[in-house]
Amino acid sequence: MDDVLKKRLSIGIAIGCLVLAAGIIVKTNFSGSSSGGAAGPIHILCVNPKCGQTFDFSEKEFNDMVSKSTGTGSGGMPMLTEAPVFKCPKCNANSAYVAMKCEKCGNLFVPNYQNPVSYDKCPKCGFSKVQQIQGQK
Repeated sequence: MDDVLKKRLSIGIAIGCLVLAAGIIVKTNFSGSSSGGAAGPIHILCVNPKCGQTFDFSEKEFNDMVSKSTGTGSGGMPMLTEAPVFKCPKCNANSAYVAMKCEKCGNLFVPNYQNPVSYDKCPKCGFSKVQQIQGQK
């Protein structure tokens, strides 16, 4: 019984970390300010090997896309337990994810939601803003 309880607790903690990481990613993408305090573009990357397209959406366009894909209505965000997947506007496959842009090399990539410590590590150059900040402490 103790092993079952430990396993459930571990799964609960892992899900909590994933939700936190997804929240940080969305907050990070929304906080990139431009003139007037408006949010910067939200990057979407299709991981379908036959497509691979990237798209930039405004905060409003992204919220509309989330509402359509989750049925939550305007402004409603479901509780996330994994990376939200969207229908790619080009290939129509459910293979598009919120992406991050590496500050160092500009590469667009899907964050590693299973590693909340360095979810933002760029697969191309290895840069992680989170790790850089932790190293400065």
